[in-house]
Amino acid sequence: MRGVALFFVIGSVAMVVLGLKWGVLAHVMALDAEPVWRSSVLLGWAVLALCGAWYHVAPRQAETRLAQAHLALGAAGAALMLTGAAWTALAPMAAADAVETVGGVLIVSATAILLFNIVGARRVEG
Repeated sequence: MRGVALFFVIGSVAMVVLGLKWGVLAHVMALDAEPVWRSSVLLGWAVLALCGAWYHVAPRQAETRLAQAHLALGAAGAALMLTGAAWTALAPMAAADAVETVGGVLIVSATAILLFNIVGARRVEG
């Protein structure tokens, strides 16, 4: 595994580690941090790992600029969503909602790129 696929898998492991850290921190400090670790595990572990697996089995798609854009948007979106969720857990404020919203838009954009790449790969292969 290399390139974009490897970066997706590395990102997925980093996100699950952060999610586990937030889970422990929530119990120790009695924080309501469930959305933080839940989002981290879902967005990080599940989604980023699946994207890494896709680009591993479709190496031609992994070499495109769209794959790089997918990685950049997905990583930035996940980071912003987790930052907003963490702010909400520590000290709820309106800015946290805005940060989470921007992160969500980036995640949706990254997912649209993944769909486009999958459909494009089918056209190339089929």
